[in-house]
Amino acid sequence: MSPSPPDTSRPNRASDTQLEEFVVIRPISLSVATLLAVALPSFAFAQAGLSGIHRSVMALDKNFDVADKNRDGKLSKEEAQAGPVAFIATNFDAIDKSHTGFVTKSDVHAYIAAMLMRSQPKPPAGTPEQP
Repeated sequence: MSPSPPDTSRPNRASDTQLEEFVVIRPISLSVATLLAVALPSFAFAQAGLSGIHRSVMALDKNFDVADKNRDGKLSKEEAQAGPVAFIATNFDAIDKSHTGFVTKSDVHAYIAAMLMRSQPKPPAGTPEQP
């Protein structure tokens, strides 16, 4: 059996099969495109925000090392005030929760995390808390 010749009675027109594929696939493509158009800007904004926080913390860690003159992994209030870590110097007492007179990178990271959590909106009343 040989293949049937193309229908030339309808020049430049889509075949019935092509039309069926177009009708079925097109709405799916539009749905995916709509979803991406709505979701990607939010995702990109979230990624940009997290990326910015990550870069800031990385820079703070590098400056922490510069300010740590005696290389003990801790900053005294004097080291913080003399070094390129204005954020730590300004918030030193709040970061030093155990009141040792020194702060570590872990102390600084915990302080930043607590600040970020405070800035999050509270869930509506009656909403179960996440672990």
